[in-house]
Amino acid sequence: MDLLVQEAVDLAVVGRADLDDAEQVAQLTARCEADTRTLIAEVCQRRGGDEAWASYTAQEVAKQVRDERRAAALRRLTGSGEAVAEADAVYEAALRQHPRAVHAAEAAADDACRRTASYLLRSRLGQLKVVRARAAAGRPRRGAA
Repeated sequence: MDLLVQEAVDLAVVGRADLDDAEQVAQLTARCEADTRTLIAEVCQRRGGDEAWASYTAQEVAKQVRDERRAAALRRLTGSGEAVAEADAVYEAALRQHPRAVHAAEAAADDACRRTASYLLRSRLGQLKVVRARAAAGRPRRGAA
Protein backbone atom coordinates (compact mmCIF):
# COMPACT_ATOMS: atom_id res chain seq x y z
CA MET A 1 0.00 0.00 0.00
CA ASP A 2 2.91 2.37 0.65
CA LEU A 3 3.75 2.58 -3.05
CA LEU A 4 0.14 3.47 -3.89
CA VAL A 5 0.10 6.16 -1.22
CA GLN A 6 3.38 7.59 -2.51
CA GLU A 7 2.03 7.67 -6.07
CA ALA A 8 -1.15 9.40 -4.87
CA VAL A 9 0.91 11.93 -2.91
CA ASP A 10 3.18 12.60 -5.89
CA LEU A 11 0.18 13.23 -8.13
CA ALA A 12 -1.19 15.75 -5.65
CA VAL A 13 2.16 17.46 -5.16
CA VAL A 14 2.93 17.94 -8.87
CA GLY A 15 -0.42 19.64 -9.28
CA ARG A 16 -0.01 22.02 -6.38
CA ALA A 17 3.66 22.66 -5.62
CA ASP A 18 6.16 24.96 -7.25
CA LEU A 19 8.64 22.29 -8.30
CA ASP A 20 11.45 24.85 -8.17
CA ASP A 21 10.91 25.22 -4.40
CA ALA A 22 12.28 22.14 -2.61
CA GLU A 23 11.05 23.36 0.77
CA GLN A 24 7.50 23.78 -0.49
CA VAL A 25 7.68 20.35 -2.13
CA ALA A 26 8.81 18.76 1.15
CA GLN A 27 6.12 20.51 3.21
CA LEU A 28 3.35 19.70 0.76
CA THR A 29 4.54 16.10 0.48
CA ALA A 30 4.41 15.62 4.24
CA ARG A 31 0.96 17.21 4.50
CA CYS A 32 -0.45 15.25 1.54
CA GLU A 33 0.95 11.97 2.84
CA ALA A 34 -0.56 12.51 6.28
CA ASP A 35 -3.91 13.54 4.78
CA THR A 36 -3.93 10.58 2.38
CA ARG A 37 -3.14 8.06 5.11
CA THR A 38 -5.83 9.61 7.33
CA LEU A 39 -8.37 9.39 4.52
CA ILE A 40 -7.56 5.72 3.89
CA ALA A 41 -7.73 4.89 7.61
CA GLU A 42 -11.09 6.64 7.99
CA VAL A 43 -12.59 4.78 5.04
CA CYS A 44 -11.29 1.46 6.37
CA GLN A 45 -12.69 2.20 9.81
CA ARG A 46 -16.13 3.05 8.39
CA ARG A 47 -16.19 -0.21 6.42
CA GLY A 48 -15.27 -2.27 9.47
CA GLY A 49 -14.18 -5.90 9.38
CA ASP A 50 -11.23 -7.88 10.64
CA GLU A 51 -7.54 -7.12 10.10
CA ALA A 52 -7.35 -8.99 6.77
CA TRP A 53 -10.41 -7.14 5.46
CA ALA A 54 -8.99 -3.81 6.64
CA SER A 55 -5.72 -4.53 4.82
CA TYR A 56 -7.58 -5.39 1.61
CA THR A 57 -9.79 -2.32 1.94
CA ALA A 58 -6.78 -0.07 2.53
CA GLN A 59 -5.16 -1.35 -0.66
CA GLU A 60 -8.33 -0.81 -2.69
CA VAL A 61 -8.93 2.67 -1.28
CA ALA A 62 -5.30 3.63 -1.94
CA LYS A 63 -5.69 2.50 -5.57
CA GLN A 64 -8.88 4.51 -5.92
CA VAL A 65 -7.29 7.65 -4.43
CA ARG A 66 -4.28 7.29 -6.72
CA ASP A 67 -6.45 6.78 -9.80
CA GLU A 68 -8.69 9.73 -8.95
CA ARG A 69 -5.69 11.99 -8.42
CA ARG A 70 -4.16 10.86 -11.72
CA ALA A 71 -7.42 11.61 -13.54
CA ALA A 72 -7.67 15.02 -11.86
CA ALA A 73 -4.06 15.86 -12.75
CA LEU A 74 -4.63 14.88 -16.37
CA ARG A 75 -7.83 16.95 -16.51
CA ARG A 76 -5.94 19.99 -15.19
CA LEU A 77 -3.12 19.48 -17.66
CA THR A 78 -5.46 19.17 -20.66
CA GLY A 79 -6.32 22.80 -19.99
CA SER A 80 -2.67 23.89 -19.83
CA GLY A 81 -1.24 26.22 -22.43
CA GLU A 82 1.05 23.51 -23.77
CA ALA A 83 -1.74 20.98 -24.29
CA VAL A 84 -4.10 23.53 -25.84
CA ALA A 85 -1.38 24.81 -28.18
CA GLU A 86 -0.57 21.27 -29.31
CA ALA A 87 -4.25 20.50 -29.86
CA ASP A 88 -4.69 23.69 -31.88
CA ALA A 89 -1.64 22.92 -34.02
CA VAL A 90 -2.87 19.38 -34.73
CA TYR A 91 -6.37 20.65 -35.53
CA GLU A 92 -5.04 23.19 -38.02
CA ALA A 93 -2.68 20.66 -39.62
CA ALA A 94 -5.49 18.12 -39.98
CA LEU A 95 -7.75 20.69 -41.62
CA ARG A 96 -5.00 21.74 -44.02
CA GLN A 97 -4.68 18.11 -45.14
CA HIS A 98 -8.44 17.46 -45.31
CA PRO A 99 -10.39 20.74 -45.21
CA ARG A 100 -13.82 19.10 -44.92
CA ALA A 101 -12.91 16.57 -42.24
CA VAL A 102 -13.80 18.73 -39.24
CA HIS A 103 -14.79 15.82 -37.01
CA ALA A 104 -11.56 13.99 -37.75
CA ALA A 105 -9.58 17.17 -37.04
CA GLU A 106 -11.40 17.58 -33.72
CA ALA A 107 -10.71 13.95 -32.79
CA ALA A 108 -7.03 14.34 -33.68
CA ALA A 109 -6.85 17.53 -31.61
CA ASP A 110 -8.46 15.81 -28.62
CA ASP A 111 -5.99 12.92 -28.89
CA ALA A 112 -3.08 15.37 -29.12
CA CYS A 113 -4.32 17.23 -26.07
CA ARG A 114 -4.57 14.00 -24.03
CA ARG A 115 -1.13 12.81 -25.19
CA THR A 116 0.41 16.17 -24.30
CA ALA A 117 -1.23 16.17 -20.86
CA SER A 118 0.09 12.65 -20.26
CA TYR A 119 3.58 13.70 -21.33
CA LEU A 120 3.44 16.78 -19.09
CA LEU A 121 2.38 14.68 -16.12
CA ARG A 122 5.21 12.19 -16.67
CA SER A 123 7.64 15.08 -17.06
CA ARG A 124 6.51 16.78 -13.85
CA LEU A 125 6.64 13.52 -11.91
CA GLY A 126 10.21 13.10 -13.15
CA GLN A 127 11.03 16.67 -12.14
CA LEU A 128 9.59 15.97 -8.67
CA LYS A 129 11.94 12.99 -8.25
CA VAL A 130 14.90 15.18 -9.22
CA VAL A 131 13.89 17.90 -6.75
CA ARG A 132 13.62 15.35 -3.95
CA ALA A 133 16.92 13.67 -4.86
CA ARG A 134 18.71 17.03 -4.88
CA ALA A 135 17.17 17.97 -1.54
CA ALA A 136 18.19 14.61 -0.04
CA ALA A 137 21.72 15.14 -1.29
CA GLY A 138 21.77 18.66 0.14
CA ARG A 139 22.21 20.21 -3.28
CA PRO A 140 20.20 23.22 -4.46
CA ARG A 141 18.36 23.11 -7.75
CA ARG A 142 20.29 24.00 -10.88
CA GLY A 143 20.47 27.74 -11.45
CA ALA A 144 20.04 28.57 -7.76
CA ALA A 145 22.39 31.25 -6.46
